[in-house]
Amino acid sequence: MTPLRRKVSRETTDDAWQGRKLIVTLAPGDVIEVREKGRRKTFSAPIAWVARQIILFNAQPNHQGDLIMTQTLSQPTFYETEADWLASRQGCIGASEVATILGGNPHKSPHAFWCQKAGLLPPDDTNLAMRRGHHMEPFIASLYTETTGNAVYDPGDFTVWSHPDMPFFRCTPDRLLCDDGMPVELKDIGHYISQQVREDGEPPITYQAQVQAQIAILGAEQADLACFMDGRDFEVFRVQRNDRFIKAMLAEVAEFYERLQNGDPPPVDGHPSTAAAIAALHPDDNGETVTLPREAIEAAMALDIAKARIKELEAEKARHENVLKAAIGNATFGEGPNLRFSWKTQERTGYLRLADTPEARATLAQYGLAYTETQSSKFRVLRALKARA
Repeated sequence: MTPLRRKVSRETTDDAWQGRKLIVTLAPGDVIEVREKGRRKTFSAPIAWVARQIILFNAQPNHQGDLIMTQTLSQPTFYETEADWLASRQGCIGASEVATILGGNPHKSPHAFWCQKAGLLPPDDTNLAMRRGHHMEPFIASLYTETTGNAVYDPGDFTVWSHPDMPFFRCTPDRLLCDDGMPVELKDIGHYISQQVREDGEPPITYQAQVQAQIAILGAEQADLACFMDGRDFEVFRVQRNDRFIKAMLAEVAEFYERLQNGDPPPVDGHPSTAAAIAALHPDDNGETVTLPREAIEAAMALDIAKARIKELEAEKARHENVLKAAIGNATFGEGPNLRFSWKTQERTGYLRLADTPEARATLAQYGLAYTETQSSKFRVLRALKARA
């Protein structure tokens, strides 16, 4: 077998490697032989070990095929299995989670996210879209190289960099540029977000926040966001380092982490995920009475005001709708300058509701009557009651 040889220049702060040239030879049996240039003495190491050193020193082939070792802002941590990697995430904050902490995630509030990070609620399951995105990464990476001419390498799914001053703040870049280690984030974007990107001319703030987090952790000056949109378009967005945003982001991340350590959740908000988290944490009532804190009493007073405003707005809405209906009359459509309404007749099928008993099921089966079954559910209802004397 013809050995595969690469010249390696290690340029690091480690005096032991400063300026030394090594010849790395792939030998039979998945073993790497390393020999210092100009000397005959060699030592052997498993390929996995040498691969880790290459990533550790941010080494990749340059245009001449040499491996250039350069010092990075922080050194990565390697996890052997997905289970180890997932376990390490529980007590840390990832770059992809920054937008949620900042309140920019439309699907999850900071409060709901805190409940998950604190271990009060289980983490989200990997859905089909997430699996598809991971599966599409090699293809999107090849599109990126084809479009930009930039060679990239995959540091591995379980290779993690931490911020030098905030070790709990971490990132796992999708790809790194071979020339200088610049992070490249790969996104497989669905129809709705693709339309938003086309209209705005820039990626969503959630993606930008993630990339700025990677820039901060890796000490980079810029990053590329490669977006495969709607299965038919591809575009690369160059994201420059924004120190003002990074400063504010790091402060918010540090505050959130401190809240985790102190068991202090972010304020409750009106996001649906917050309501779901509260319901999951308190699924049943026990019949007892608690004294409401001042914050809850103030919320009760504000709730009364909000309900009164909603009632007024509902009445105003109904009045405007009635004016339109009266104007349309027996017609189907009504239109005017820059507006058009319809008032169509619709029919709603009636249905019977029976108690779910073995006798009812047996009767339906006996006469071959089709029916639709819905699962029973349990929930709690908040109502205002008359105060006790």
